[in-house]
Amino acid sequence: MTGDEAGPERGVRISLPSGGKIVVFGEPNGLEWKSPKEGVWTELTREACASVQQEVKQTRVGELNSAKATLVCGDRGLTLLLVFRTRGGPIYWVRLETVRAHHSEDASILKEIAASFKLIRWQ
Repeated sequence: MTGDEAGPERGVRISLPSGGKIVVFGEPNGLEWKSPKEGVWTELTREACASVQQEVKQTRVGELNSAKATLVCGDRGLTLLLVFRTRGGPIYWVRLETVRAHHSEDASILKEIAASFKLIRWQ
């Protein structure tokens, strides 16, 4: 489990062999972003990073629309994915935090996890 005990987010933290981590959690769209791209841009502005590459791309996570951005700052690598459900509801963050030397291999693991993402209907 991950997340602030005082907050609404719930999710999982996956520790990688490199020492990096992938954190996946859902939360309400409290800021009412109109698109995943808008949410990722907002999150990028919060990162203290002088990365020259701050491009947000549309992508897929499982069968859902999402947005993705990658920052490399000094020795730190960060990849953010934001997923919106088709009919609204919670949004899902997928966040890879690792070191620059392992970013490529950890990003491959992230890609596999993102491709396997599925929503399970609540019974």
